[in-house]
Amino acid sequence: MPTNYRCQKDWAFFLILLLGIAYLGLLATLTFRIWPDFTTQLALLASAVRVNCSLPELLSTANQTGTLLLGGMVTVLWLKVSGAGGRFLLSWLKTQMYLHQFVAEKQDGEIHLLRSAQPIAFTAGFFRPQVYISSFLVGRLTARELKSVVQHETYHMKSRDPLRKAVVSLVQSMLLPFPFRGNIFASYEVLSELAADEWAAQITGNKLGIVEALDKILMLDEHKLQLAWFGFRHDRISILLGAEVFKTKQFFAAAGFATLVVIANTFLVVNTNLVGSCQEVMSQIHSVVSQAEFLTSSQTAQWCSFVSRPNLFTPNPETGRLQSFIGFE
Repeated sequence: MPTNYRCQKDWAFFLILLLGIAYLGLLATLTFRIWPDFTTQLALLASAVRVNCSLPELLSTANQTGTLLLGGMVTVLWLKVSGAGGRFLLSWLKTQMYLHQFVAEKQDGEIHLLRSAQPIAFTAGFFRPQVYISSFLVGRLTARELKSVVQHETYHMKSRDPLRKAVVSLVQSMLLPFPFRGNIFASYEVLSELAADEWAAQITGNKLGIVEALDKILMLDEHKLQLAWFGFRHDRISILLGAEVFKTKQFFAAAGFATLVVIANTFLVVNTNLVGSCQEVMSQIHSVVSQAEFLTSSQTAQWCSFVSRPNLFTPNPETGRLQSFIGFE
């Protein structure tokens, strides 16, 4: 394979990690800037609610309503980050539960042979990754194919891909939706598998081993892919054989642009009076609400008198058309 997918995968992980760190930095900066005012305004608003204030009175009591809105938004974003962290821990627990359902028949260093009737080969473990291969798969592969599978998973183990994939999933979960978000993280998954294929082909000195193993695993069980999770079988085999190249320009452009946008917004938050800007907008909203008080009691009485008329519309004696008596002074 002429393309160095291992190098591209490392750069892709670094870019995604930088995006996640920049996003957390933006949230931390926002929190630092608005949290004192937010808690103060929240206390004022709570006091006003307890004494049953009207909407205009509530807006005038919370004299920095923009701070409340911005603080509420940041709180929701932090809750989303907390949920992503919870899913990170849940994925680790699921991995442990998945491993406990198998019985290890043999262990050769960091490679475990599992008693299973499924064609599975995978790497698991965040901090001490191990390779797991089922006895069923070992019995179905040739020596060359088995060596390629072992080297494929060994690359995942050496590069700590289970931990990397968990971190990438964490960043994906805590980010807000934006264009090409799905493509960025899907591309990293593909690069991770192609990098392992590239390593296996280089170590064994033969690309056909991993190609044949991939094709055989897909035929054995198309619904429980561990080595070949990458569902586009023909595309992946074409890439392995050098007939195609996986294009990563869109990934790096989208991930780089998203990272720059987050960093630029962080500098904007640091150098801009966000609370003042929000307060200016909310002042305009407050003016609109206050204008509602121009509806005087006499106008209200007039309106009530109007809607109580038995005939709102009567025919014009000259034209024969309906005419309205609506006429607010």
